[in-house]
Amino acid sequence: MKKIITLSILTLAVALTLGPGRALAQARLGQSAITDLRARAEAGDTASQYNLGYRYYHGVDVPRDDLEALGWFYLAARSGDTRAQTYLGVMHENGHGVVRDLGAAFGWYQVAAVKGDREAQYRLALMYDEGRGVAKDSLAALNWYFMAAQRGQVKAQLTLGQVHEAGRVVKNDMLAAFKWYLLAAKGGDREGQYRLARLYDLGLGTGVNEEEATVWYQEAANNGHPDAQCEIAGRLMSGLNAEKDPARAAYWYQRAAEGGNGEAQFALGEMYEAGQYVDKSPETAFGLYAKAAEGGNVKAAYNLGAMYLSGKGGTQSYPEAVKWIRFSAQMGYPKGMYRLACLYRDGKGLDRNNEEAFRWFLQAAEAGYPAAQNSLGFSYDLGRGTRLDPFLAVEWYRKAAENGLTEAMFNLGLKLMRGDGVSKNMDEAISWIGKAAQRDYPEAQYLLGKAYFEGDGVAKDDRQAIEWLQKAAETGNVAAQALLGEAYVLSEDQVNFDYGRYWLNKAAENGDPEGAYKLARMYYLGTGIPRDPKKALELYGQAAESGHAMAQYDLAILLADDGENHDEARSVHWFGKAAENGNPNGMFFYGTKLFLGQGIEKNVTLGFDWILKAANMGHPNSMLWVGDCYETGQGAPRDLDQARHWYRLAADKGLDEAKDRLRRLGG
Repeated sequence: MKKIITLSILTLAVALTLGPGRALAQARLGQSAITDLRARAEAGDTASQYNLGYRYYHGVDVPRDDLEALGWFYLAARSGDTRAQTYLGVMHENGHGVVRDLGAAFGWYQVAAVKGDREAQYRLALMYDEGRGVAKDSLAALNWYFMAAQRGQVKAQLTLGQVHEAGRVVKNDMLAAFKWYLLAAKGGDREGQYRLARLYDLGLGTGVNEEEATVWYQEAANNGHPDAQCEIAGRLMSGLNAEKDPARAAYWYQRAAEGGNGEAQFALGEMYEAGQYVDKSPETAFGLYAKAAEGGNVKAAYNLGAMYLSGKGGTQSYPEAVKWIRFSAQMGYPKGMYRLACLYRDGKGLDRNNEEAFRWFLQAAEAGYPAAQNSLGFSYDLGRGTRLDPFLAVEWYRKAAENGLTEAMFNLGLKLMRGDGVSKNMDEAISWIGKAAQRDYPEAQYLLGKAYFEGDGVAKDDRQAIEWLQKAAETGNVAAQALLGEAYVLSEDQVNFDYGRYWLNKAAENGDPEGAYKLARMYYLGTGIPRDPKKALELYGQAAESGHAMAQYDLAILLADDGENHDEARSVHWFGKAAENGNPNGMFFYGTKLFLGQGIEKNVTLGFDWILKAANMGHPNSMLWVGDCYETGQGAPRDLDQARHWYRLAADKGLDEAKDRLRRLGG
């Protein structure tokens, strides 16, 4: 809100009137008084001639008539009335009742100005300043502005303030600017009042004085200055040198918006969109954003684009959304840059283009926008739209995290925890993940709870683990629900089987295979609840169907057991699924079933291959079996050196039978 607005002196010209002082000088008269006035004018009374000309020019008590006004002004001017001379200048300047003639206007202004008429002096200064009716002469203009200002002409005072502030013609002099703005402000000029307030606000030409700034902003606002009205609204919203009053702020934003202030239109639009301090109306917000955007307000342009994107304002249009979001981005608005990048990334309203997305993410990130910094880190992490670079990913995650973005805190913590693109540092990792967790980021709460449960990077603490897992679980995080259930079951000092079953069941209902698997084990083993193999079978099946390798293996074991659940073919099927999902126990049992032809067509070679895979993963019984195959030549060429090698590995794992066989072979 503390902004310097530089206006061209051109905008200060008043085309038709000579200022409030003169306009108010003529009181209303009745018909008889007008007749008397005419009689005095016709008798040669100069003041009456001017008075009558004024009334015809402005249509006061008589019909407006430029020709009548011109005649009476001419008679009064010929008699030396400077007011009439100035009006003749105005009429020639604007072509009122006479052909427009800037040279004649200049001549009349000059005659009156020389005689000390302040309005003529101001208008003569304008003509010199703008090079209209005379060669442009900034020094002559400055001289006439000064003379008019000295006589109390507020527009001249305002102009001198602007000249000294801008350092145009004269050197920059904020003390002089302050002096002239103060005079203009006291003279009732709203622009002078606004500019004086701004100097008090910024401490330019005077000390910072928020109280005085507020007083003069309010004066200017009361006099209809849109920028001042917007400033007052902002102060009422923030409570800066004023009691917070959002309702009054909305009133002043409305006034300023009606006056064309884009910032006010934007701020009021946000109020209507959110329903804050005004009745919620997305349609009204849309209209306000549109006006402000057309006027070049980049924040409003962004919001307008967002409303076109969502259709929240009543109209959905991807082309219009892209148009306005792109405009805000091209104008340097970081939020617009970020959103445009997202549109390119997601292929929404635009053809998907990861390179363009990266380019806009980079611009927004370099402008300091945290969400873009995080997305840029993600781009480097995945090599999307740019090269794969985990080190730069960490750099941008860190910037976003340090700028307060919760998601980036979590991402940085993960990278530090894994040592990906940065040296592994569990202390710093836990610190960042903890910060994200404290900001209610569910994934961070889950990871922090998991760290406390497993004692990974922090001292094991079941109470802390359960506290953080509970927070994440209550947001619907299924991984947290499953681990929370497990924590309640396995905790040394926080054990609660009912809670454990509740949260594991919750996770299972939400489709989490880990939750279903752990609940199945509770039912199968009777941990804290009556043993129920049938329920266990159902839950193992649910987890297995979701690709949970351990559930697939346990289900296969359950189906392989003799009893009412025995089903050899299904058992082999699930051993196979567990094997395909990398479970070494599954590989071993699936391999043996193939090797022996149990529940599946015999295939010694394929069976050996699966057992060998498990052996290479360190599975002891698989090592023993592979050694046996090399010793006997079944499933593999006979090779006693290889047999000894595998027996030795199995023996190192503690298998006594492998040790016996190794001794028998002299190994």
